[in-house]
Amino acid sequence: MERCEWLQHLSSLLGEGFSLSEALLLFKEFHKGAKKAWCESIYQALSNGEDFSTQLLRAGYTKDVVSYLYFVEKYGELKPGLDNAALLLKKRYELKQNIRKLLQYPVFLILCLAVIITVLSEGVFPQFQYFFSSMNQELPWFTKWMISLLSVFRLPYLFLFCVTLLFLLLWLRRKSSYQRIMLLLRIPYLRTYVQSMLSYYFSTQLSPMLLNGFSLFHALKVMEEHSKIDFFHQEAKSLSLHLQAGEPLSEVIADKEHYDRQLAAVIRMGEAKGRLGLELERYANYLFHRQFESLHRLLATLQPVIYGAIGFIVLVLFLSMMLPIFSIVDGW
Repeated sequence: MERCEWLQHLSSLLGEGFSLSEALLLFKEFHKGAKKAWCESIYQALSNGEDFSTQLLRAGYTKDVVSYLYFVEKYGELKPGLDNAALLLKKRYELKQNIRKLLQYPVFLILCLAVIITVLSEGVFPQFQYFFSSMNQELPWFTKWMISLLSVFRLPYLFLFCVTLLFLLLWLRRKSSYQRIMLLLRIPYLRTYVQSMLSYYFSTQLSPMLLNGFSLFHALKVMEEHSKIDFFHQEAKSLSLHLQAGEPLSEVIADKEHYDRQLAAVIRMGEAKGRLGLELERYANYLFHRQFESLHRLLATLQPVIYGAIGFIVLVLFLSMMLPIFSIVDGW
């Protein structure tokens, strides 16, 4: 949230007529310690002809935010870009807070549930098995099924699962960003989200240049050379080659599975009206709000589902523990 507020304050000063250098000098006077040194380093970098957006990486800003600000700084208007970047960071912060609130209590319940499962599988159920075998009786089928199920969560199996997960993560790290995205697109519930995010980033990087008079081919070349998101280096190069071959951008985008289907229609309409940059900017704003609204709805749906699942597991464990007791009582 602090990074978001810093961008908002900077945008406010630019709106009041301050230049970027003047705003940074003013910030330097109001900050102390590391923040003051950081503002001083940005000011010196600007004095040496370096880009403002590139300096934000040192402060922990994500590559997508830095990439967006790079293009609006170079080829658009910085103040609206700062406002949009601050809004994006604010929405992300709110989303993280909502996820934290959603998971805080369920995580505690899951930890308690793990303790209960450990006690049952390592203490209670073995005692039931010993007692019933000594009496030459069979455990209730439900309890036997639960014992078999809980055996999966023993240490050797958990260790094997962790090792497999580690190898999977190492394997994914060796893949290029393009290959990782292609893998994500194969996961049904993630596919729509990935398509929307890629369409959003593509639109936000391309629209500032088109709005400032760049040709489509030139804009893609700039994206290929200067995008801070690795995926779009390769993507912009691929799109440029298709344009050189005389293919319309809308048809090329329509053939690519990693973009939202609406993007091709937006590009087709923008090219027909001669205002592709404006249409992409509007579409990016639409995707931004749609994506966060859908995530909030998902969180609202997940909360009762998680509580219901935990409650069901507790009920099943309770039944599997009580049925042998009822069986013993009936035998007396």
